[in-house]
Amino acid sequence: MADLEQTLEYLYSLHTRGIKPGLERMAAFLERLGNPEKSFKSIHVAGTNGKGTVSTIAYNILRANGYSTGLYTSPHIQKFNERIKINESDIADSDIASFVEVHRKYIEDSELTFFEITTAMAFDAFRRSGVEYAVVEVGLGGRLDATNLLTPAVSVICDISKDHEDMLGSTISAIAGEKAGIIKKGVPVVFGVPDIDASAVIIRKASEQNAPAYDLFKIASWKIIDENVKGTEFDLSINDEPEVKCMLPMPGLHQVQNCALAIAAIIKAGIKTVSSDIYNGVSRSKLPGRLEYVEGSPSFVVDVAHNPKKISALAAYLKKFFPKRKKVALFGVMKDKDYKEMVSILKDAVDEFVFTSPDLPRALDAAELTTLSPGEVVKSVPEAVKRANNLAGKDGVVIITGSFYTVAEAIERLM
Repeated sequence: MADLEQTLEYLYSLHTRGIKPGLERMAAFLERLGNPEKSFKSIHVAGTNGKGTVSTIAYNILRANGYSTGLYTSPHIQKFNERIKINESDIADSDIASFVEVHRKYIEDSELTFFEITTAMAFDAFRRSGVEYAVVEVGLGGRLDATNLLTPAVSVICDISKDHEDMLGSTISAIAGEKAGIIKKGVPVVFGVPDIDASAVIIRKASEQNAPAYDLFKIASWKIIDENVKGTEFDLSINDEPEVKCMLPMPGLHQVQNCALAIAAIIKAGIKTVSSDIYNGVSRSKLPGRLEYVEGSPSFVVDVAHNPKKISALAAYLKKFFPKRKKVALFGVMKDKDYKEMVSILKDAVDEFVFTSPDLPRALDAAELTTLSPGEVVKSVPEAVKRANNLAGKDGVVIITGSFYTVAEAIERLM
């Protein structure tokens, strides 16, 4: 049997096949596997911002309530296994290697993409483990995403902003239409989308599918009790349900919205829970790289923000909690992101920049960023971490952001 290193080397090589929107290849592969996606109930989560957080919180609430639960998210930060979680454990190395080995000829003959393979792997693992509920995060868009062969207990659409415009469309409404493609006939959808035009698209799609649609901002309200650098305590009310107390160990008011969306989705799916287990599930929902604060000399804020809206949330957090400390941003970004707007927003919240490029063909040449703001260019992320540390000094804060890939390489340096 191939070992994990060889398997992952092969899987990552398939990135050269790119993204192939469409469900035909995935449907055929799942049929070959015996349609594992039909063996469990699911919560299907789409959106531009927050879907990883919403998925993780929903997963933890289901676990706290005693359900056998799977979680499928992407991308990973430190290791591939993070993408597929079953009852507190990441998928085993041997399960990854054996799945690819068994199906490799079919994978080659069918020219399956990296994401199609990992999605099928997750669904197969969930079936083999007897998962009752799986929380599944959409990879890209929704309508043509490989995960969209699920018929879930509830569909969830998080906040929407411009991203992947070359594939999803250049307007919020067009992007919302792609996200709303996960809505299934008669299946409730819960959405937390402030943009009026995007919300209208979702409501229209739900109507076409005779799917009950619940706007988070109309069915839920929350009261902030306490907010600090590491999280937020708040009370949540959803329709006529009993008030729920929450202690979310992820800071930022946008995360409160994400938490409310996860809880509302579980309620509207008709999944039985108790308030104490909701509290317990929320309280253990800490996701790496989401406004993650690490105290030290200097301290660190690690955030995978990779579009203007997420950078805005990061900037607000920095201004609120570190107004007097020196802040040095280590920033590396992909070529296809709106990096001009991202830098414009972030430069008002930090004192200095260290620009770098993750070790990836898609990464933007860091030197281009100096045309947007003064800053030092350091070619490798590990060396950039070292330089940012020196600039911040023992009392400062280093902010690592711009991309999942920047964060991943930096975390390796910090560990």
